[in-house]
Amino acid sequence: MRYLVFLILVVTGIQRSSAQDKIKESLYAASLKDSVRYTVYFPEDWEGWHHGAKHPVLYAINYGMVEGNYLQAQVSYFRKSRIGIPNSLIVVVEASMKRMGYSYETGNLSAEGLHFVDFIKKELIPSIEKKYNTSTFRAYIGHSFAASFGNYLFLNRPGLFNGYMMLAPEKTGEEQPPFHLSDEAKDYYNHHHTFYYTAVGQFDLQRRHAYAREIQRETRQLDTTRFFFRYDSLSLANHNNILTLAIEFALEHTYQFYTPYSGKEETDAVKDLEAISARVHDMYGIELEKNYTFYAPFAQEAITNKDSAGLVTILKYFDSDHLKGWNIMHFGQYCLQLKLKDNARQYFERAMKKIEKEEMNIAGGPENLLFCYNLLAFDIYEQKPEKGWAYLQKGLLLSNSDNKYLPGDGRIYFDLGKLSAIHNYKVKEGLQYLLTYISDDTRSSIDMAHYYIAQNYILLNQRAKAKPHLTKALELNSNNKPAARLLKEM
Repeated sequence: MRYLVFLILVVTGIQRSSAQDKIKESLYAASLKDSVRYTVYFPEDWEGWHHGAKHPVLYAINYGMVEGNYLQAQVSYFRKSRIGIPNSLIVVVEASMKRMGYSYETGNLSAEGLHFVDFIKKELIPSIEKKYNTSTFRAYIGHSFAASFGNYLFLNRPGLFNGYMMLAPEKTGEEQPPFHLSDEAKDYYNHHHTFYYTAVGQFDLQRRHAYAREIQRETRQLDTTRFFFRYDSLSLANHNNILTLAIEFALEHTYQFYTPYSGKEETDAVKDLEAISARVHDMYGIELEKNYTFYAPFAQEAITNKDSAGLVTILKYFDSDHLKGWNIMHFGQYCLQLKLKDNARQYFERAMKKIEKEEMNIAGGPENLLFCYNLLAFDIYEQKPEKGWAYLQKGLLLSNSDNKYLPGDGRIYFDLGKLSAIHNYKVKEGLQYLLTYISDDTRSSIDMAHYYIAQNYILLNQRAKAKPHLTKALELNSNNKPAARLLKEM
């Protein structure tokens, strides 16, 4: 049997106990007469790993300072920090210097090295792409000797990778190794989007700096609308910490077009979405992720332009069963800004169902559910206080439960009292809720709570009891204009 796979997974719906799992695998390379071991990493993502979507792949050789767990952790961190990179599969291959077979003197590979490259191209990459449904965008990360091996791939196997992150590639002497673009390589890189990043530390050897500058000079002849080059000489970096200090810049350079901002004209949100979606697909072979990072800029553009139809189109594009409850709630809030109340109501109702079904036992879930109740009460059913009251009562029931993820700020008491004051609805109950709320003076908006208490007392024809609360509201916040106005009227 040609392929000896020591861990078998079902491609559709791979089940993993943790988003940080790594999977050790092995393939038999007939030309090498040996098995090649590698590890597949799934970076943890705050939105979960989406198996139905295609992801780019970062390939690396487990040599020098490159280590899979670290790469996995960095990609996860950058994603959580909203740095514009797609969630990427990471494949780290175990290979010695002998297996890579690279010669500094000639810049060529040994017979074993050529077989190894053949294995990467014809067996490893097709296996990864088939098994994990990846996109066709592949980047290579190498350090020191493995970076020089990567330069061989760049010069002699155009198209094997679309991105190269070369950290401190080694040079031992003049033309050792040589770095010259062949006509075939020039033709390829002038017609296909390719990203090349190289970095050398401030305290690294001068020959490595010289090699990086040599690469920079040689690649200047390429079309800069297709070939994207960056060289960094990093302060305080040396040969050993270069990965730590360069990885963010390397990933940002490689994924520089994976952003919802670059190229937006800000006049037509739908056209901007179509243009950026086409660019990302052309560059990286993937779709725009259906998450806050991407939907927010387009939605805000439509809102700024007061483009209701455009907003509906954008939200439809980014809608997905994989959205979290708070994402769906956002959609409703966007609709409210353009007075699309029926659309907003439907999103809030969906968000509540999502939260109630899947997110009640995670941080943020119960709090977002309470916020949905608030939005429905005050923004959707502002003319139907009985419906708004019913939603807030659901919130009160939830707030009095033992769910450990509840905010514990007592805000639901404030909301019930506010609604009663605004709509002259169940005033006595609303008043009691507000009195309960102000019993803890560390809570927020205490001045407004006193204002609504005063309103409720007035509605109950107890104006004498209202005045001290208006005075207290202004004592707490002298800029409370509603309280000042009502006190003046009294």
